[in-house]
Amino acid sequence: STSLGTVTVGNLSHADIVYPAGHVLKTITDSDKGTERATSSGDYVDIVGLSCEITSVGLNSKFIIHAHSGMSNGSGANMAINIKRVTPSGTTNELEGNYSGLTYYYGITHSRTSYSALSLFYIDTPTQVIGTTITYSLRFKTDDGNEGLWLHSNGSASMMVQEIAV
Repeated sequence: STSLGTVTVGNLSHADIVYPAGHVLKTITDSDKGTERATSSGDYVDIVGLSCEITSVGLNSKFIIHAHSGMSNGSGANMAINIKRVTPSGTTNELEGNYSGLTYYYGITHSRTSYSALSLFYIDTPTQVIGTTITYSLRFKTDDGNEGLWLHSNGSASMMVQEIAV
């Protein structure tokens, strides 16, 4: 016989449960409010205070990463943003496709006189077993190594990681 009902407490992460492809298995969020993050580095640096650690429920799941922040820049500096993935083995991967990172902002503002919104969306498909803990965080850089960049300089930033069944 089949029992149907609502689970109000407990763990739905059992090997006998099969979730359909596309099902959201888990969602983790983080936010950083009122703390300006700045760099003038031409190399990627961590954006401190914004990361998501997720422990997989499914085998070889997809992970959707979405981030949003306010930003401003110095005298025409361009900004590249990237996602860093760290696994339990200590392996660190940059998920950028090229020099421009996953999203690239062309500097058109000057001396922080205006602010813009910056969004990032990425689907990661790492090979992992059930119970693997993956930490996703953001990194950023300026293209010339001189001009300043400021994230969430006039508000807040948020990040969300969702595990999706395959």
